[in-house]
Amino acid sequence: MKYVEVPSTGEKLQKNYCFLDLCKFIGALLVVTIHVPPLTSYSALLNYGVVNYLARLAVPFFFLSSGYFLFRKTSYDAFCPNIAFTYARRIFRLYLLWTVIYSPLILKNIFSGDNELYQGILYWIRDFLFVGSYSQLWYLNATVVAALILTLCVSKKIEPQRIFLLALLLYLIGLLPQTYFGLLRPLSGIPPLWSLLKMVQQVIVTTRNGLFEGFLFMTIGMLLANRNIVLKLSTVAVGFLASMLLLGCEVLLLRHLGWIRQWDMYLFLIPAVFFLFYGAIHLEVRERPLYLHLRKLSALFFYSHTFFDAFLCEMLAAWGWDNSILHYLYVVTVTFIFSEAVILASGHRSFGWLKKLYS
Repeated sequence: MKYVEVPSTGEKLQKNYCFLDLCKFIGALLVVTIHVPPLTSYSALLNYGVVNYLARLAVPFFFLSSGYFLFRKTSYDAFCPNIAFTYARRIFRLYLLWTVIYSPLILKNIFSGDNELYQGILYWIRDFLFVGSYSQLWYLNATVVAALILTLCVSKKIEPQRIFLLALLLYLIGLLPQTYFGLLRPLSGIPPLWSLLKMVQQVIVTTRNGLFEGFLFMTIGMLLANRNIVLKLSTVAVGFLASMLLLGCEVLLLRHLGWIRQWDMYLFLIPAVFFLFYGAIHLEVRERPLYLHLRKLSALFFYSHTFFDAFLCEMLAAWGWDNSILHYLYVVTVTFIFSEAVILASGHRSFGWLKKLYS
C-alpha cells in the first residue's frame, strides 16, 4: 500500500505501510488467543498475560488504523461526509455478510439457550444492535457506530481537540463497567441508582462498543492523519515500552484488587496503542507482495477463527484432547487453510465476489 504525502515543503514522498500490515497480522493472531487461550494447560499467569495484556492491544490498534485511513481519504478541514458514509456502509455490509456466515452458530445458541425462544430472538436482536451479532463481529458493529459519531462531530465543525476530550470522557466512563468495575460496586448500596445502572446494562450489555471504545481510537487515528505530529522513533520506542510497563502494572493491580468484570479496556492502552501505531506507520520496510497478502490474511483470520473453533472444540473434547497449545495451533491451521483458499479463489473471475469477505 502506498500513499503520496505532501509535507510542509511541498515535496511529495512515497510512503508504504507494509510494517503496519505485518502488525495487523500479528494483531489478528493475538485476537485468536483471546478466544482460544493457548497457555491454560501450562501456566495460568502466563496465559493471563498473553490474553488479558498483550492481546488487548489488537482491537484498539485496528480501530486506530480505521480512523487513520478513513481520514487519509478526506480531512477535517475539507471533510467529505459521503466518503465516511460510504465507508460505514461497506463495513456494515461486511457485518451483515459475516453474520449470515455465522448464522448456524447463532441459531444454535438461540435454540440451545436457557431462555424461551422469543426471548432468545429478542436478546440476539439486542446484541446485533448494541453488542455484536456473534463474538468478535462486535468490532464491525462498533466501527460503524464510531465512524458515524466521528462523522457527526466533524460535520458539526467541533474542534478536533474537543472531539478527543469527548471521546476520552466516554472511554473513561466505559472503563467503569469493565476493568474498573470495583469503583462501581459501592453504588450497590444505593438501590435506585443501582437498579438504573442494571437497567442500562440490560440494554447495552457492555461498554466494549463503538461509543465508549471505538470512538476514542478512531479519533486518535483522525488526529494522526490530519495533524503534523512528529516524533523521533527513539522517543516512540521509549514511550511504547514505558506505556507497556505501566499497562502491565495496571493489569496486575486491577487483578489483585479483584475489580475486573471484563478485560477489554484499560487506561494505559491509550498511550501504548498510540505509540505502537505511530511506530507502525513510520517504520518502512522493503515493499513485497507478502505484506499485501498478510493484510488479507489478517482480516480473514479475525473474522473467521471463532467459526472453526466452535467445531474444533467439540471434536477435540470428543477425542479427549485438552492441550491448549495444540488447540490454538489447530484453530490457526484450519483458519489459515480456509483464508488461503478464499484469497486464491477470489483471484479468479468466477469467484471474485469472495473478496467481499475481507475487503
